Amino acid sequence: MGKDSFLTLTTVGDREIVRSWPLVSGAPLLVGSMVATRNGDATGRVLAYAQGRAVHLRSIEDWAAPPRLLLEQPTEVQRVALSPDGARVATSDAAGEVRIWSTAAPSTRPERVLQAPDTEFFRFDAVGRWLATTATVRGHPNVRLFDLTAPPGADPLVLQRGDVSVSWWVAFNSSGRWLATAHQKDAAFWPLDSPRALVLRGHHEGITSLLFTPDGERLLSASQDGTLRAWPLREPQGETRILLESPLARPTGMALDSAGQRLVVSTDAGRLFVVRLEGGPPLTLAGFSEKADLGVPAFDESGRRVAVGTSAGPRDQKVIRVWDLETRTVRAFGPLSNAGNGPEGGIAAVRFVGPGRLLASVRGLGIVSFDLSTGASRVVTAQPSVGAFSVSRDGHFGVATNPEDAGGRGQVVRFNLEDGTTQPLPSHGGNPNAVALDPSDSLVATSSTDGTIRIGPVSGEEPHLLLGHEGDVQTVAFSPDGRWLASAGDEFTIRLWPVPDVSKTPMHRRPHDELLALLRTHTNLRAVPDPASSTGYKLEPGPFPGWAKPPEW
Repeated sequence: MGKDSFLTLTTVGDREIVRSWPLVSGAPLLVGSMVATRNGDATGRVLAYAQGRAVHLRSIEDWAAPPRLLLEQPTEVQRVALSPDGARVATSDAAGEVRIWSTAAPSTRPERVLQAPDTEFFRFDAVGRWLATTATVRGHPNVRLFDLTAPPGADPLVLQRGDVSVSWWVAFNSSGRWLATAHQKDAAFWPLDSPRALVLRGHHEGITSLLFTPDGERLLSASQDGTLRAWPLREPQGETRILLESPLARPTGMALDSAGQRLVVSTDAGRLFVVRLEGGPPLTLAGFSEKADLGVPAFDESGRRVAVGTSAGPRDQKVIRVWDLETRTVRAFGPLSNAGNGPEGGIAAVRFVGPGRLLASVRGLGIVSFDLSTGASRVVTAQPSVGAFSVSRDGHFGVATNPEDAGGRGQVVRFNLEDGTTQPLPSHGGNPNAVALDPSDSLVATSSTDGTIRIGPVSGEEPHLLLGHEGDVQTVAFSPDGRWLASAGDEFTIRLWPVPDVSKTPMHRRPHDELLALLRTHTNLRAVPDPASSTGYKLEPGPFPGWAKPPEW
């Protein structure tokens, strides 16, 4: 379909006849003919078609011009789809891979490679954000929606219905905000504007730490599989890179310098690595026993000093070491008075505050402040089993996880760095693992052992719940612009969540009738009782809410 006309491709014997039909009046125009291909797609200006492993482009407006070879992929092309603006072409093969290519010039490398087994049909939306593929999975139709603005490798959004067995036809509306799927007897409408988490896969064991680069271009992850990875967030042709691979040591934490150029990674084998994001061999900082389990490290504001402490090990190893990367000198602080051969006195994490102060979370003591010039220490706030913590940009307050209090139940605590007072935040649950402050220091995000993420005001009001992880979530991090929260843990996946508007009432606290009215705006499908169904319910299409007012959470 073009603006003033539409095209038809008709196979006659071994030829393909291309005609243009005016939308208002008049006879069809013969554009031309070519050797028949049952594998092509067209816009109002360009025809893309496949022959074996190759895809060619041909001008509709200048049919006499010879076709242009656009690409050759490793295996035979099964299907072709053009984006409405003609800027991209998608190809599929028998292995279940869909490749996205730019049509600007011939290329040997696709922009993206998507995993979409058993693809039967695919289509771009009108604005270039989505690619929808259809397939039949376990006897039921399935639509995978790939967000082409998401980081490469992000899982597709999967739409499925278990109540029909016929493959779907799909169509986007002109704004790309709605998707319609048609079946034998009904059609379903799906809004695409609703906020949702992006899921990234690549690690093979649990993920212990996440960080965004200061420019927001990359997400860094450390995993118990021994690798450190960089995930591109905005580069259309970006690929995940392995920055460090250390099979003999598992990362326990990491920190990034303020320039976003170097990363310090701590491990469970007493090793501390300084890694340059742009490549090159890592620098190893020695000083700890190979049996030392290191906590979360820190860079100072200048990027010159690095600090880390021992979270577990013998008493004489429970010290904090501070390296000067320019002079290669090192200073040690500790062990503290309560350090023993068990968990007591272990340093879970450290943070620099200003040029001459270092904070440490010490098991059995709480948050301890060290004067880097004199070596003197003092307890800022006493929490007997403090773990992860985050400090505000102005250095006035912080938030910490207290995994176990006197009653055996954990909590999240806000603490004042000036007078040592604390304020429990019971709305964040009783099994906290990780904690982070957003760039404005007005929001706190926490994770828990049951997989729940909570985001709410630092003053402690009811947080919003983010659900989707299975198992322990060990790390959370806000993006530099405060729009995204990254989380990860035991299930090997990273999730990127749009940060909710905390001025609105959380979904789980809304009145019943308001909640149902909101849910009805998100699709015309309804779950209704059905005694004949094994689940007791069935899906039934209801009235479509229309395009005028997209749903808002």
